[in-house]
Amino acid sequence: MATAEFEPLLDASRDPVAQARAIPRVGADLAAEIHSGDFAQPLAARTRDVGVGGVCVATVSPFSYRSVRRVTLELPGGRVALAARGSWQVVEHAENVVLTGIEFTEVDERTLHTLWDVVMDGGKTLARFLHGGSDLAHLGADEAVGIAHASRWKEVPAGRYIYRSDVARSGASSIFLVHDGAVVLQLRVRGAIDRAVARLGPGRLFGGLPLIAEAVPGESAVAQTDVRLLEIHGPAFRFLCSGKPWLAQRLAQAVTAAYARRAGALLAELADKL
Repeated sequence: MATAEFEPLLDASRDPVAQARAIPRVGADLAAEIHSGDFAQPLAARTRDVGVGGVCVATVSPFSYRSVRRVTLELPGGRVALAARGSWQVVEHAENVVLTGIEFTEVDERTLHTLWDVVMDGGKTLARFLHGGSDLAHLGADEAVGIAHASRWKEVPAGRYIYRSDVARSGASSIFLVHDGAVVLQLRVRGAIDRAVARLGPGRLFGGLPLIAEAVPGESAVAQTDVRLLEIHGPAFRFLCSGKPWLAQRLAQAVTAAYARRAGALLAELADKL
C-alpha cells in the first residue's frame, strides 16, 4: 500500500481544535440559526455536534464565521439563544455542506444544565448503539461513552463518495461508523475500474487509516444509500491520543481489526479463484 506524508499526531495543547474537543460534547442533529453582523436575517443550520462550550453546525453555503455574534438552538427543553463567536470553517465535499465551529461566549446556569443533559443523554444513547453489535461492541461502557463524546454526525446522500483513495481530502483521515444506511467500499482495478469489495451496514467501522498508520486509504468509500455516519475526525482523535491514550489505542485496534477482517475475506475470495 502506498504511503504519503501526513501531519503527525499532535498534543491537544498545541492543536486548538483538538483542545476544544476536551470540552464535553456529542454528535447531535438539532435545528439552529446563526446570527451575524453580516446579514440581516439569521442563517438556518443543523448541528453536527453539541457541547457545553460550543457547537459544530452545517450550512449550505459559506459565510464569514468571524462575524458570528449569536447562535439559536432548538434544544429538547426549548429554544435558546447564546452569545457566540465563530472559531473555524471547512467545506465538506462529500455532503456538499460547510461546517463551522462556534464557541459560546456566555451561558447562563440554566442553559448550561440543559446543555450538559444533551451531552450526557446523547452520549449514553450512542454508547448503547455501539454496544448493540457494532464493531466497537467490545468496549466497556465508559469507553463507549468516551467514543460517543468524541464523535459528530456526518450525513452523505446516496451515490456520493465519503472519501476516495486517489483524492487527498479531509474526510479520508476520519474514522467512520455506519449508523443508518449502507456504504460500499471499492478498489481501483487496473487503474480504471472501481470494483466493490465490501458492503457495510449499521455498526460497521471503516476509514481512519491515515490517522492510525499515516497511510493513504487503499479503498474508496461510497454511500450506497443515504447514510448517517458517526465520524471521529482528526482533531477528535488527536484529543483522544493526548487525553485518553488507552481509548485511542482501543479505537485504533478496532480499526485495524476491521481492515484485517475485510482483507482476509478478500484474500479468501481470491484464493477460491486461483
